[in-house]
Amino acid sequence: MFVKMGSPARKNRAFHVNIDNHDVWNLDSTLAHIIHPALVRLRERVPHFGYPTPYDETEAYPEHYSQGSFEEILDRDAESKYYEELWMDKLQKMIDAFAMIIDKDEDYDVIAHHVDYKDARKAWWDKIDEGLNLFAEHYQGLWD
Repeated sequence: MFVKMGSPARKNRAFHVNIDNHDVWNLDSTLAHIIHPALVRLRERVPHFGYPTPYDETEAYPEHYSQGSFEEILDRDAESKYYEELWMDKLQKMIDAFAMIIDKDEDYDVIAHHVDYKDARKAWWDKIDEGLNLFAEHYQGLWD
């Protein structure tokens, strides 16, 4: 696979993508190797210029959703910090999920095929599913 993208600042941004047959053989793994470092770079970028705010208002200050605390809600610095921490936690879960897809180590081989490790196997896949679901849910928010 070869991918080259021009700067987004350019008016006529160039895209060159060449995908070989071996790239699609294990496409989930191929994409994980691309997405993981991109998410890491997004999370580590400082300063963060933005982060998505939840569409569901109950996610914003869940402890205040039934009866809003105006002082808390109107404190923009606290609100901004809250959303940034929430976003960083979600990004970390996405990063962890893609890392787990990439780094299936010997421990995974043990739990994957042994009947006694059913709970460990379920926990493994639940963590991956959570990260992938967050990735899908927040796909449009992957910008900075």
